[in-house]
Amino acid sequence: MPKYRQKTSHRILVVEDEQPVLERLEQQLSGAGYSIVTAVDGEQALEHIANNVFDLILLDIVMPKKNGFEVLIELKSKNHPTPVIIASSLGHKDDMRYALQLGAQEYFLKATHFPDIVSHIDRVLRNKK
Repeated sequence: MPKYRQKTSHRILVVEDEQPVLERLEQQLSGAGYSIVTAVDGEQALEHIANNVFDLILLDIVMPKKNGFEVLIELKSKNHPTPVIIASSLGHKDDMRYALQLGAQEYFLKATHFPDIVSHIDRVLRNKK
């Protein structure tokens, strides 16, 4: 019997500069019932965050203009409450540790955890206040 997902009203900001990856994320998350807004660099992400309310931010690290660490630093300095999941191709433990210190809820590698993205998001949203 197929498993049907109830549509949600959760809004997710997806920040990714690689167009094929962004399109795949959009398709996967929209198919799971999430409302998606996209940004292709850190500056655009911060502009969206300043002007909108999101339930979750899915953030890449390596991007033009402002990288994901810079976005996290700015969010932390403003005590921004939106949970952040890092989806990156950087697999160094120091990068992971730094992102978590800056407030990211989770950090996963796109190459190995891409199929599990919806479960990562579901878990973080479930644990959100």
